[in-house]
Amino acid sequence: FGNDFVSLRAQHLGSPDPRSNFDQVQAAVNAGYQHIDYAERKVRAQEFYRFLSQMKVDDFVLTAFESNLYLGVITGEAEYTDDETSRLRRQVAWRQEPIANDELQAPMPRLLEEQGSVVDLTDGLSIISTWFEAEPEVSGTEPGPTTSPQPAVVPQLREATADFAAKLHVQRDDIQEVIRLLQTRQQIVFYGPPGTGKTYLAGKIARFLAGEEHGDHVKTVQFHPSYAYEDFFEGYRPAKFDGDNVGFSLEPGPLRRIAAEASLDGNRDKPYFLIIDEMNRGNLAKIFGELYFLLEYRDQGINLQYNPQQTFVLPPNLFIIGTMNTSDRSIAMVDAAIRRRFAFVELHPQEGMISGMLERFLETTGQPALRAELLNALNSEIGATKRDLMVGPSYFMKDHAETEQGLAEIWKYELLPLLEEQYFGQMSREKIREKFGLAAVRRKAAGDVGLASLAVGPESDDKATD
Repeated sequence: FGNDFVSLRAQHLGSPDPRSNFDQVQAAVNAGYQHIDYAERKVRAQEFYRFLSQMKVDDFVLTAFESNLYLGVITGEAEYTDDETSRLRRQVAWRQEPIANDELQAPMPRLLEEQGSVVDLTDGLSIISTWFEAEPEVSGTEPGPTTSPQPAVVPQLREATADFAAKLHVQRDDIQEVIRLLQTRQQIVFYGPPGTGKTYLAGKIARFLAGEEHGDHVKTVQFHPSYAYEDFFEGYRPAKFDGDNVGFSLEPGPLRRIAAEASLDGNRDKPYFLIIDEMNRGNLAKIFGELYFLLEYRDQGINLQYNPQQTFVLPPNLFIIGTMNTSDRSIAMVDAAIRRRFAFVELHPQEGMISGMLERFLETTGQPALRAELLNALNSEIGATKRDLMVGPSYFMKDHAETEQGLAEIWKYELLPLLEEQYFGQMSREKIREKFGLAAVRRKAAGDVGLASLAVGPESDDKATD
């Protein structure tokens, strides 16, 4: 510091044009720096490219000297000189007063710790602008911008309302607890048996928190065994170029797209939500890759697999809600890294938020309690051996479940096949139907509630389901 420029040594760079693209800069580095390792050449190319092409006149520049930071504004294009110690330069008008390099606001400490001679400080632009405006008269420059860019923050999520909880047929306190987890952890997983409304609740809660006017702030993806990092974040895709030429272009996936939208100035104080359905059906380590790091350290950045010259930060206003089905045995394979990074919220028919949902639904809609009594009786039978396979209430909240015929069809075509799969090799098909068939469960429910019979409408023969 002390001169009116900022510089790099660049003694072996040659003289690529200041408007060169990255490939041209990389070629110049490969030609001039053959004496260093190829990995280091890539790092040098990235630094030179930022200095030559990405830095612009009127951009802020920050440099560290001893225990202080010095802030300036770039006033000239990149140029080459005969000075071997600072061959590549840009003219700078420096702010007169230094900035103490201690007790800096986030994200400045993280940005200043990044490796390299030229680091992108855009994420700290709002703080840097404030420093600059504290001394507006900088020699040789125009006044700085009148408004600071919007800082990225964790937005304050709205509280659950009684009306919203009533529409979901859950307790308000349970919803509010989920919202508090999102506020403090930013990443949660709903897990539980089939039919507990995991995806439904995730979508409803996300849209409630985003606000009706921001429906596009909620995106949903579904993992599956062939899903990969390239599908989720970014990867190369076949693309048609000029004429009939076909090649590959780097395309963003759903996470990168919603992160970019959430990071735009004007959006940084608004909540965005990514819902990952059937999360445990994918190979999580393969899908998340280096993003594992960002899930735990939202205030830090990381270089990307397909874009190593860029540092990516997961914006603090992006919330992630995953769902996992406990009847899918792959949930046992979810590694400790994911369990540490997400808060796990169980949705179970007999405990917590989902407990009593069907009873509240039937009471609100003015319908008999039969379905709730049948569900409780069925889960009582299942729970004796397999708690995680109990059936959720959503099977019985469908319109066609209101009739005897509809109820019999749900039992025959949805519940019994599910139970046959889960008890495969442990119980014969006949034994499953004898134990869990509609007639057997109806008898158990009648005994539990002290009734001679249970019916929702005209009697129907349910022998086909037993």
